[in-house]
Amino acid sequence: SWAGTMSAACHFDWPLFTGWSLMSPLETNSPESAPPSLRRRRTLAGTALRLLVLGVVVAGATGAWLVVSKWSSAGANHKTFRAPPTQAEATPQSVGTVPSSAAESHAAEAHAPVHQLIESLEDGIVKIETGDAADTDGLGSGFVIDNRGLVATNYHVLADATEARARFKNGVAYEIEGYAAVQPDIDLAIVKLKSPPANLRALRLSSSADPARLSPVVAVGHPRGVEFSPFDGKVSRVLNTSELPGRSQRFLRQLISGDVDQRWIQHTASIAEGNSGGPLLNDRGEVIGVNTWVDKDARFGYALHAEHLRRLQSQMFADVVPLERFAKQEARLAETLRRLSPERIEDLYARAKAMRWRPVSDADYEVLQQLAWAVTVVQLPRTFAADALEDRLDALVKVTDRIVASLAKETWTAPGQITFVNEHAAARISRPMEGVFFFATVERVVEGDDGARGALLQMAGEPRMLFVPLDDQLGVPSPGVQCLVLGVNYAGHTVRYGENPLRLITAQVIATRTIVPLGN
Repeated sequence: SWAGTMSAACHFDWPLFTGWSLMSPLETNSPESAPPSLRRRRTLAGTALRLLVLGVVVAGATGAWLVVSKWSSAGANHKTFRAPPTQAEATPQSVGTVPSSAAESHAAEAHAPVHQLIESLEDGIVKIETGDAADTDGLGSGFVIDNRGLVATNYHVLADATEARARFKNGVAYEIEGYAAVQPDIDLAIVKLKSPPANLRALRLSSSADPARLSPVVAVGHPRGVEFSPFDGKVSRVLNTSELPGRSQRFLRQLISGDVDQRWIQHTASIAEGNSGGPLLNDRGEVIGVNTWVDKDARFGYALHAEHLRRLQSQMFADVVPLERFAKQEARLAETLRRLSPERIEDLYARAKAMRWRPVSDADYEVLQQLAWAVTVVQLPRTFAADALEDRLDALVKVTDRIVASLAKETWTAPGQITFVNEHAAARISRPMEGVFFFATVERVVEGDDGARGALLQMAGEPRMLFVPLDDQLGVPSPGVQCLVLGVNYAGHTVRYGENPLRLITAQVIATRTIVPLGN
């Protein structure tokens, strides 16, 4: 008997991924997410803070929006992430601490009001540009937290990026080497600059627990591409995510794909798309929060409380992690497709053959994974690559066909080989869209309610069942035959099956065109 999910998952015509959207799930065409009409207002006041922005024309709008990273300098290309019209807050973690020498250099400024410090403070603020240098496709804000080259920002600023730069007010840009720490479920990241200058200015984090209500604040960032723009306002309140209205809580769950009870500073400083990741400063020039999203109907901005950044500072990685490692699935796929070439596949094959197809480390198995991914994507271009490989497909097919033919001539019975491969495969086979290289035994061929067929495979030495969708071009050995499989985890999809509907077995869906019987 089949569970309903089996029938749906078995209906494979393979061109399921005909295109890859880099849009966030929050970017919808619903009435709530329609772009707001712009209006201009002039901010005038009598305090020293408000003198900072006297005469500045402020872009306003209706609707609630994330203060987003994805604003293109072309204007029409910007990405806006919407929140329901209400309020919100953030969570913790910290970054590399400012060395004592840097802290001492700020001591004389500790009591100076922010309007006297703003010029020097801006030296520690950056514009984060994503995409390659010749084609910037988004921007956000960030700020230096350690003069050794550590910059804090929102995770969503870099979530779609595999390469990015941090540009300072003097126009000089530095490549972002990768993450020094990151926590996507609170939308916070610390990145490391590659070859940073020796004279970086690090902003100071406030040591106070919460800012007082109606205390003055300044937000600095790049609203809609207007670079290094300060706007003043006041703290409205400090609250947790659980204290926000329901629609705001749902928006944040979508934004961060989690359910963390973050702590937020609600304030009236004007922020917009491009301010994401920028600092919210108190009247002494200390960072009290990281601007993250805005409710434009209520005219409140929301900054993730600095306590989260302090916590993240204590959770730094031992080594810098490439941006691609934490990039969203669509971004990783696009980057990998861009780099895919016959020469790269040949190199992966040579490295796998040199290790005799027997991985003794995670790095070794990653070579097998990458080879399996490349072979499968080339064999199923309508499913994974759409038109991305059109200009290279013929050359790629020739290489992969030759490699698949050579696999059938290999001997796969070396002592421990199957065990070594499957131990590594078991730890990674559930990761969506990753390549998989494993050994399995064909259990049976099954058919769904709509006539779609699939093969159930038992991983050798592992209590794990896998499901391979079948079509006319993929032949499967008879039940009981052990095989080598090169494939890709099909976007995390699973099927369920079994005779007892109350105790169905779940099997991961593996897309493949390469099933090699052992011993043939």
